[in-house]
Amino acid sequence: MFNLSFSQNQDVCDVPRYVTDIRSVAENVKEMSVNLLFQITEDSELDTFKINIPNAEKVDVTSNSIKIYDGNGKLIFKEKHRKMSMPEFNSFSPKQFAARYANRVKPLSIEWDYRLVVYSPKGEFIWPSISGVYGQMGDVSLRLNFDSIEDFEYSTNIQVDKEKDFSNGNYYYLWNIKKLTSTSGEFNGENVQSPYVRINFK
Repeated sequence: MFNLSFSQNQDVCDVPRYVTDIRSVAENVKEMSVNLLFQITEDSELDTFKINIPNAEKVDVTSNSIKIYDGNGKLIFKEKHRKMSMPEFNSFSPKQFAARYANRVKPLSIEWDYRLVVYSPKGEFIWPSISGVYGQMGDVSLRLNFDSIEDFEYSTNIQVDKEKDFSNGNYYYLWNIKKLTSTSGEFNGENVQSPYVRINFK
């Protein structure tokens, strides 16, 4: 499994939003899109948390972008790459960009979007796929889209119903967790211990 790591102190970083969308784009090819918003409230020493991506024969980074806003909501930095090698992606650190604006009004809000195309994914992918965040995350969601129910197999301790996407006639599962920590989260108004979705790619 590829591990994408970047340095950020866990005590001064809030994660208001972490959204993942997975869909089939061809036989044995999946696309994963992620939107991550985190906020830095002060300068400090650096720790690390990780974002995991599926193990596969090949992974292409087809889009990677970052936007940084100061505490007044003003956009102060943006950068977008349409393609990026995996070594570049694995070494990518939003914190490095934010460090340029350490003197700006806090909190700094960093919005990070990336899209991966995963060829011949192998084994199991566990969501939420972010680890090492010791604080509480705000809105965390996973949308699993499929043309055929046979596109994915999964197991979970937070059950949802299949829903229809009327824009294309396909179906999806949607999980939303609030107040997620390393041990629990709020799902449909109830506290769930260690919520998870285990996806077996076909």
